[in-house]
Amino acid sequence: MVTGWPAFAVFTAVVAVRHFFQFLYRTRREKGAETSGLATTSLLFICYVSIWITAGVLMVLGLPMGVLFFSGAAVFVAGVALRLVAIVTLGAFYSEAIEIRNNHKLIRHGVYSLVRHPLHLAFFVELLGMSLMAQTLWLIPPMILLAVTIAVRNRTEDGKLSEKFGEEFRGYSARVPAVNIFGGVIRRLLGRKQLDKPETQV
Repeated sequence: MVTGWPAFAVFTAVVAVRHFFQFLYRTRREKGAETSGLATTSLLFICYVSIWITAGVLMVLGLPMGVLFFSGAAVFVAGVALRLVAIVTLGAFYSEAIEIRNNHKLIRHGVYSLVRHPLHLAFFVELLGMSLMAQTLWLIPPMILLAVTIAVRNRTEDGKLSEKFGEEFRGYSARVPAVNIFGGVIRRLLGRKQLDKPETQV
Protein backbone atom coordinates (compact mmCIF):
# COMPACT_ATOMS: atom_id res chain seq x y z
CA MET A 1 0.00 0.00 0.00
CA VAL A 2 1.29 3.44 -0.93
CA THR A 3 0.33 7.00 -0.06
CA GLY A 4 -1.56 9.32 -2.36
CA TRP A 5 -3.87 12.30 -2.23
CA PRO A 6 -5.76 11.12 0.91
CA ALA A 7 -2.53 10.88 2.92
CA PHE A 8 -1.41 14.24 1.57
CA ALA A 9 -4.77 15.77 2.55
CA VAL A 10 -4.44 14.56 6.16
CA PHE A 11 -0.82 15.72 6.30
CA THR A 12 -1.74 19.16 4.94
CA ALA A 13 -4.68 19.46 7.35
CA VAL A 14 -2.40 18.91 10.35
CA VAL A 15 0.06 21.49 9.01
CA ALA A 16 -2.82 23.94 8.44
CA VAL A 17 -4.14 23.50 11.99
CA ARG A 18 -0.64 24.01 13.34
CA HIS A 19 -0.18 27.30 11.45
CA PHE A 20 -3.70 28.56 12.21
CA PHE A 21 -3.19 27.95 15.93
CA GLN A 22 0.17 29.70 15.72
CA PHE A 23 -1.48 32.65 13.94
CA LEU A 24 -4.04 33.00 16.74
CA TYR A 25 -1.28 33.40 19.32
CA ARG A 26 0.92 35.66 17.25
CA THR A 27 0.94 39.14 18.79
CA ARG A 28 1.89 42.52 17.39
CA ARG A 29 5.39 43.67 18.14
CA GLU A 30 5.55 46.01 21.08
CA LYS A 31 7.01 49.46 20.45
CA GLY A 32 10.46 49.63 21.96
CA ALA A 33 10.81 45.85 22.13
CA GLU A 34 14.24 44.46 21.25
CA THR A 35 13.90 42.13 18.27
CA SER A 36 16.66 39.87 16.95
CA GLY A 37 17.18 36.48 15.36
CA LEU A 38 15.72 37.46 11.99
CA ALA A 39 18.46 35.58 10.10
CA THR A 40 17.83 32.32 11.95
CA THR A 41 14.07 32.84 11.59
CA SER A 42 14.56 33.04 7.81
CA LEU A 43 16.73 29.91 7.77
CA LEU A 44 14.19 28.00 9.85
CA PHE A 45 11.49 29.06 7.38
CA ILE A 46 13.58 27.85 4.43
CA CYS A 47 14.17 24.48 6.13
CA TYR A 48 10.49 24.09 6.92
CA VAL A 49 9.25 24.92 3.43
CA SER A 50 11.84 22.74 1.66
CA ILE A 51 11.13 19.68 3.81
CA TRP A 52 7.36 20.22 3.83
CA ILE A 53 7.16 20.55 0.03
CA THR A 54 9.43 17.55 -0.54
CA ALA A 55 7.42 15.36 1.82
CA GLY A 56 4.14 16.54 0.31
CA VAL A 57 5.18 15.94 -3.31
CA LEU A 58 6.56 12.48 -2.55
CA MET A 59 3.38 11.65 -0.66
CA VAL A 60 1.25 12.54 -3.67
CA LEU A 61 3.51 10.52 -5.98
CA GLY A 62 3.24 7.55 -3.63
CA LEU A 63 5.32 6.42 -0.66
CA PRO A 64 5.39 2.96 0.95
CA MET A 65 3.12 3.04 4.00
CA GLY A 66 5.38 0.91 6.18
CA VAL A 67 6.99 1.19 9.59
CA LEU A 68 9.16 4.15 8.58
CA PHE A 69 6.21 6.15 7.27
CA PHE A 70 4.01 5.60 10.33
CA SER A 71 6.93 6.17 12.71
CA GLY A 72 7.57 9.46 10.95
CA ALA A 73 3.88 10.36 11.18
CA ALA A 74 3.92 9.73 14.94
CA VAL A 75 7.07 11.85 15.38
CA PHE A 76 5.54 14.60 13.22
CA VAL A 77 2.32 14.73 15.27
CA ALA A 78 4.33 14.70 18.51
CA GLY A 79 6.33 17.70 17.28
CA VAL A 80 3.18 19.61 16.36
CA ALA A 81 1.59 18.81 19.73
CA LEU A 82 4.68 19.95 21.63
CA ARG A 83 4.74 23.18 19.66
CA LEU A 84 1.11 23.96 20.44
CA VAL A 85 1.65 23.26 24.15
CA ALA A 86 4.70 25.56 24.19
CA ILE A 87 2.80 28.36 22.43
CA VAL A 88 -0.07 28.14 24.92
CA THR A 89 2.42 28.21 27.79
CA LEU A 90 4.12 31.34 26.43
CA GLY A 91 0.79 33.04 25.82
CA ALA A 92 1.25 36.75 25.13
CA PHE A 93 5.03 36.35 24.98
CA TYR A 94 4.98 34.07 21.93
CA SER A 95 6.88 35.48 18.96
CA GLU A 96 8.46 33.95 15.87
CA ALA A 97 11.50 36.19 16.24
CA ILE A 98 13.54 36.67 19.41
CA GLU A 99 11.65 39.52 21.04
CA ILE A 100 12.47 40.93 24.48
CA ARG A 101 9.65 43.19 25.65
CA ASN A 102 9.59 45.90 28.30
CA ASN A 103 7.28 43.84 30.52
CA HIS A 104 8.87 40.52 29.61
CA LYS A 105 8.51 37.62 32.06
CA LEU A 106 10.77 34.59 32.30
CA ILE A 107 8.47 31.64 31.66
CA ARG A 108 9.57 28.63 33.71
CA HIS A 109 6.38 26.65 34.25
CA GLY A 110 4.79 23.85 32.25
CA VAL A 111 6.94 22.46 29.46
CA TYR A 112 9.45 25.25 30.13
CA SER A 113 10.30 23.53 33.40
CA LEU A 114 11.60 20.59 31.33
CA VAL A 115 13.47 22.38 28.52
CA ARG A 116 14.36 26.02 27.91
CA HIS A 117 13.57 25.93 24.19
CA PRO A 118 10.56 23.64 23.62
CA LEU A 119 9.56 25.55 20.47
CA HIS A 120 12.93 24.84 18.88
CA LEU A 121 12.80 21.21 19.98
CA ALA A 122 9.27 20.89 18.59
CA PHE A 123 10.36 22.43 15.28
CA PHE A 124 13.16 19.89 14.90
CA VAL A 125 10.95 16.94 15.92
CA GLU A 126 8.22 18.04 13.51
CA LEU A 127 10.58 18.24 10.54
CA LEU A 128 12.31 15.02 11.55
CA GLY A 129 8.91 13.36 11.35
CA MET A 130 8.31 14.83 7.89
CA SER A 131 11.73 13.60 6.74
CA LEU A 132 11.07 10.07 7.99
CA MET A 133 7.71 10.06 6.22
CA ALA A 134 9.37 11.23 2.99
CA GLN A 135 11.88 8.34 3.16
CA THR A 136 14.57 10.08 1.14
CA LEU A 137 18.23 10.86 1.81
CA TRP A 138 17.83 14.19 0.02
CA LEU A 139 16.43 15.68 3.23
CA ILE A 140 19.55 14.97 5.28
CA PRO A 141 21.28 18.27 4.27
CA PRO A 142 18.33 20.50 5.27
CA MET A 143 18.01 18.58 8.54
CA ILE A 144 21.70 19.24 9.27
CA LEU A 145 21.20 22.92 8.42
CA LEU A 146 18.16 22.91 10.71
CA ALA A 147 20.13 21.46 13.63
CA VAL A 148 22.93 24.02 13.23
CA THR A 149 20.46 26.89 12.93
CA ILE A 150 18.61 25.82 16.07
CA ALA A 151 21.90 25.57 17.99
CA VAL A 152 22.81 29.13 16.95
CA ARG A 153 19.29 30.32 17.74
CA ASN A 154 19.45 28.77 21.22
CA ARG A 155 22.71 30.56 22.02
CA THR A 156 21.37 33.89 20.76
CA GLU A 157 18.13 33.60 22.71
CA ASP A 158 19.94 32.50 25.86
CA GLY A 159 22.22 35.53 25.56
CA LYS A 160 19.31 37.95 25.25
CA LEU A 161 17.45 36.39 28.18
CA SER A 162 20.61 36.45 30.28
CA GLU A 163 21.01 40.17 29.57
CA LYS A 164 17.38 40.80 30.54
CA PHE A 165 17.03 38.61 33.63
CA GLY A 166 20.62 38.17 34.85
CA GLU A 167 21.06 35.67 37.68
CA GLU A 168 17.42 34.62 37.49
CA PHE A 169 17.94 33.23 33.99
CA ARG A 170 21.42 31.88 34.67
CA GLY A 171 20.08 29.90 37.62
CA TYR A 172 17.23 28.62 35.46
CA SER A 173 19.55 27.64 32.59
CA ALA A 174 21.88 25.83 35.00
CA ARG A 175 19.04 23.55 36.07
CA VAL A 176 17.00 23.14 32.88
CA PRO A 177 18.53 21.75 29.64
CA ALA A 178 18.16 23.61 26.35
CA VAL A 179 16.38 20.93 24.29
CA ASN A 180 17.15 17.61 25.98
CA ILE A 181 13.63 16.88 27.18
CA PHE A 182 14.61 13.41 28.41
CA GLY A 183 17.16 15.00 30.72
CA GLY A 184 14.53 17.47 31.88
CA VAL A 185 12.03 14.73 32.63
CA ILE A 186 14.64 12.69 34.51
CA ARG A 187 15.47 15.71 36.65
CA ARG A 188 11.82 16.05 37.57
CA LEU A 189 11.44 12.35 38.30
CA LEU A 190 14.51 12.44 40.53
CA GLY A 191 12.84 15.06 42.65
CA ARG A 192 14.66 18.19 41.56
CA LYS A 193 13.06 21.42 42.76
CA GLN A 194 10.11 22.24 40.54
CA LEU A 195 10.66 25.51 38.74
CA ASP A 196 7.14 26.15 37.51
CA LYS A 197 5.09 28.48 39.70
CA PRO A 198 1.53 29.48 38.74
CA GLU A 199 2.08 33.10 39.77
CA THR A 200 4.65 33.53 36.97
CA GLN A 201 2.00 32.92 34.34
CA VAL A 202 0.81 35.83 32.21
